[in-house]
Amino acid sequence: MTLKKKSYLFLASCLLSWFSFAKSADIESKNHQVSLKVDSEHSVLHADKANKTFIKVSLDAAVVENIERKPLNICLVLDKSGSMGGDKIDQARKAAISIVKRLNKDDLFSLVTYDDHIRTLIPAQPVKNADHIIKQINAIHSGGGTALFGGVSQGAAEIRKFNNEKYLNRVFLLSDGQANVGPSTPEDLERLGISLSKENIVVTTIGLGQGYNEDLMTKLALATDSLTYFVENSNDLPRIFNKELGDVMSIVSSDIQIKVELSDGVKLIRTLGRKGSIKGNTLTFDIKHLYNGQDLFTLLEVEVPATQANSTRNLANVTLTYNNLLSQKQERSLDNVSVSFSHSDEEVIASIDKQTQSDVAEYNNAMVLAQNIQYMDQGQREQAMDNIESNIVHLKQQQSTYSNRLLSVQIIELERQRDQLKSGSYDMKMRKSMNQKSFDLWNSRKVKK
Repeated sequence: MTLKKKSYLFLASCLLSWFSFAKSADIESKNHQVSLKVDSEHSVLHADKANKTFIKVSLDAAVVENIERKPLNICLVLDKSGSMGGDKIDQARKAAISIVKRLNKDDLFSLVTYDDHIRTLIPAQPVKNADHIIKQINAIHSGGGTALFGGVSQGAAEIRKFNNEKYLNRVFLLSDGQANVGPSTPEDLERLGISLSKENIVVTTIGLGQGYNEDLMTKLALATDSLTYFVENSNDLPRIFNKELGDVMSIVSSDIQIKVELSDGVKLIRTLGRKGSIKGNTLTFDIKHLYNGQDLFTLLEVEVPATQANSTRNLANVTLTYNNLLSQKQERSLDNVSVSFSHSDEEVIASIDKQTQSDVAEYNNAMVLAQNIQYMDQGQREQAMDNIESNIVHLKQQQSTYSNRLLSVQIIELERQRDQLKSGSYDMKMRKSMNQKSFDLWNSRKVKK
């Protein structure tokens, strides 16, 4: 065999090995249920001076068909106080029955009702006799006060009976009124939520009508890394309950942890979207779960020290760990983000990541809404209007400088808020709508279709 032929064979062998490795690596990558991506709002910063920029940490759960889900451990905690009479309690019963009908014999179901007193109407049990459970639900009638704290605590006690790795836990809390029996402040419920979260007990809160305490319900949901809903019409209760149950049924990963190690000299200013624990230059974010096809992200504003032109600097190294509930394995991914430096304003402007800039604006809008609720509660309408106007001006300046059309959505939203405050009276319905919008912006979760 000639030397030339041997060279060709050697090259072919190398190419075959490379393709085999690439294919293997691709397969391994695809087997990861959750992908990690880390970006910077600017990939080029101004040289020889300190800069502020945002780091965006994104998680993307793959879409999986025909999921074999884990069994559920579901507890409904239903307000049956006097204000829940009539159509409200009728729709609450329908919502509870709709959940029972969607569960299977491997799932666990329990039901706690509360007014002045707390009753475990249905102890945690497998859904083997749905007809018997439905009969008990149909017997629920309204009357009495609102022992909300005790109701949630008793619901958590039912979850604890089977609180192990075999099941996915969820408490659904429904209330239409103010907590007036037992601990009743938003801070009380927040502390309860923090305690339950440590036990991996998640509470989704659903407020019905205009009489419930949205601050209390929001703090409880946030403390357990869950959602809250403002339901104006009781006819929407079955739909909301079934939407949330559908999400729980599509959970594909749990015990998610994001660890962000900031490089030397890079200082954290604030986080947007999620609170994390800080130790030295390391931030840790814990997330309860991800749904099938769900995307979520968190943002960190950082200060980058002065760096000379034509050089690069690593901003952060990020580690993602989570439990893949489909493969029953723990998975781990790594990524990092770096920037370069230039004296050219044009290069800095051209390096903008427009989607990240828009995401920052969305979170800032959530903060504007939260601030304006406080202003309006204190009768300071002018301060609320000024708050909106100053943010509109800022976004329009950014839009002009960076030619970012994505910011139009955030500008329009602020203008809509401004017009609403101008024309409408500030009442309980408006406050709840503002609170829900702020919560949705701050805790946005996108699910692939």
